Amino acid sequence: MQDSQPLNYLGRFSRTNLQRIMLSDRDLLTAKIDHRYIVTGFWIVFGVYGWGTFDASSNIFSQNDLVVSASILLTILSLHFFRFKINEYLPTIRISPRLISSFCLFFSIATILNVNFLNYDLTGDELFYARQSQIHSLELISALRREIPSFLLDINSKYVFQFVSLILLLIAAIYVKLIFKVRSDSIFVGISLISLLVTRQLIQEFNPNNHVLSPLPSVWYFFTSTVFGYHTIIYRVSTLTLYALLATALYKWYKGSSPVSKIVTGLTALLLITVPLVSQMSISVEPANWTFLVIVFFLLVLIRNEYRISETSILLVSASFYLRMNVGFLLAAALLTHLIQSRRAHGRVGSIYFISILIVLPGMVFTYINRISVRISSENNFLEAVTSNLTNTLVTTQKASGLTYLVFSILSAFFLIAMSRSRLFAFFYLLFAFLLFQVLQFPNLSSYVK
Repeated sequence: MQDSQPLNYLGRFSRTNLQRIMLSDRDLLTAKIDHRYIVTGFWIVFGVYGWGTFDASSNIFSQNDLVVSASILLTILSLHFFRFKINEYLPTIRISPRLISSFCLFFSIATILNVNFLNYDLTGDELFYARQSQIHSLELISALRREIPSFLLDINSKYVFQFVSLILLLIAAIYVKLIFKVRSDSIFVGISLISLLVTRQLIQEFNPNNHVLSPLPSVWYFFTSTVFGYHTIIYRVSTLTLYALLATALYKWYKGSSPVSKIVTGLTALLLITVPLVSQMSISVEPANWTFLVIVFFLLVLIRNEYRISETSILLVSASFYLRMNVGFLLAAALLTHLIQSRRAHGRVGSIYFISILIVLPGMVFTYINRISVRISSENNFLEAVTSNLTNTLVTTQKASGLTYLVFSILSAFFLIAMSRSRLFAFFYLLFAFLLFQVLQFPNLSSYVK
């Protein structure tokens, strides 16, 4: 019995220390976000993926390509010029063991709740988005098929594609690691511009990308499927991970010190995974997920700040425009609300509005050329098209689920407008959401409540 006492003490000591480590709020990882991350994002979107390239027979400085390329150059040079102001606004990311533990808990619960659906085959648009996430490997192997030894092609194709993707991921990681070591911001932006233009020209000659959706969401699926393999469950778990991260953020910001507060906040966070519509979205490979995630995250920050919109929020929403362009309506509401709040509080406005517009400028230019101008010119009767969108939206109220969501939406809108602190933002939010989804959308695209 005496011999077992040291072992029991050692076991209790180990458990106690493990609990102390896992529940610690000490920073395990700290990363200061600065303008270089935004510039690198532009390199990925407009360089690596060549978004906004039109004609393979021309170069990136001809016709419509010239307009998009010029806007990219203007934005990156402006980011360099305003870099100190941007770095002042951008946040520092802090990750603690407690935060990791909370995420693991939410992710585990989400996985258990959705375990029956994680292995469902990808269908329709999901297959297209999964393919787009690995477009470089697919196109590269197709172009070099004759040069690749036949015995390699006889291997299971997904392993060949994954091997090529791993090489591409390694090259990109090395490039980013090396360029971030450059101390001079001027040299950094110069190298970034050259590499962006070179890769953009290569993509234009190889396979122009004038798809209406930004390719940035594909980066997440490219990373997860490259590291963990080409499998349906990997793609679905990748989306589920994003919802678990959002639930973790909600829990971290709103939990109180009492056990009851923690339980209530935890259950509220689980609504992101248990509400039927959201639960279905949480395992779908669909870019529209990013709109939901960005808006909910922004609203969490907004409520936490008592509806005072900060420069940091505006910058992050501006960058989020490249996750999903329809986030633009949220950005417009945030900018106007911040403008009025600043004039009331300080009687002046800063440079944040100019910086925000510059960040979204290349995406807006391409979206206008490729979609909005077509949308306007294709309609003989613009008012009739808007009426069609409204009609299609109202049709959904004939379904019980559509009617339920409509009732909750109207009640929420009245409640937010009734409160003085949220009235301004709620008004602009509804105004620009209506403008985007009912006016700028093509007819028959609003047959489902978005």
